[in-house]
Amino acid sequence: MTITAADVRLSGVDPSTSHTWAEDGHWAALFPLGTDPQGRPLRRLVLGGPGRSLPREVPVTEDEIREGLRTVFGTRVHLLELRYARRITNASRQVEQYRHGRVFLAGDAAHVHLPLGAQGMNTGMQDALNLGWKLGAAVHGWAPENLLDTYHTERHAAGAAVLRNVRAQSLLMDWAGTRDPDVLAAREIFTDMARLPDVQSYLADLMSGMAFRYPMPGTETHPLVGRPAPDLELVPARLHELLRSGHGILLDPADTFAKVAGPWSDRVDRVGQGAATEPMLVRPDGYVCWAGANALEPALAHWFGDRR
Repeated sequence: MTITAADVRLSGVDPSTSHTWAEDGHWAALFPLGTDPQGRPLRRLVLGGPGRSLPREVPVTEDEIREGLRTVFGTRVHLLELRYARRITNASRQVEQYRHGRVFLAGDAAHVHLPLGAQGMNTGMQDALNLGWKLGAAVHGWAPENLLDTYHTERHAAGAAVLRNVRAQSLLMDWAGTRDPDVLAAREIFTDMARLPDVQSYLADLMSGMAFRYPMPGTETHPLVGRPAPDLELVPARLHELLRSGHGILLDPADTFAKVAGPWSDRVDRVGQGAATEPMLVRPDGYVCWAGANALEPALAHWFGDRR
């Protein structure tokens, strides 16, 4: 599957238009890009469908963009200016190791795929968020042994899950190009399933990258461990706002962990006294790394280093 992406000025476009499908399987997606220096609206146009699988090195012409617009929109939408265009394939690749000694790979350097639903952006941002606090811990001298290695363990598996998802999406999107009736049947069933609220919730988490559960100690004993922490309303702010400090967060609703957590107070902020929640330890990247009634001190040492 190959799609064409172009930055354009158009006429005849309804401002609310986003994704449009033609009956023959051709489709177009439009995203606002602000305005040019003259104040005229710019848009990112993405075209796909049967017959577009040209090599990446073949230049994209204005006539090709006009034909693509005509195929999807008829005579309603016209190209005024083509500013930039390229072809993007559904080639999916991932490096075998995210860490090589002192070198760490993240974002497009670690994984590439067809850009669908901003999943590459979401995955790259979460790579950076996962690695950032661990590098900070190493620079400040309190990183536990093997903390940096957990970047590969956690994010390589997450990246592989995204690649599987994108390959499945591209197959369902290109049903007309494959000319495979089995793909069309799967697409129709998936379309019906996607109308279910539970499925919509799952797909939203999948595309945002929030559905993946990191492998870590405690996942076998508590359903929250390894997952993003819920954004609880606390005093003085919501949980995710408190993470702006760059510290870990210990939710201590019964105010029972002051003595245990004290030696890590320079790295972990204890909050949530009186809150209607269970105790949990949240890493600086927002993932729960301990929850419930098991011993807290081993988790503090595992993620935040030695006592001080």
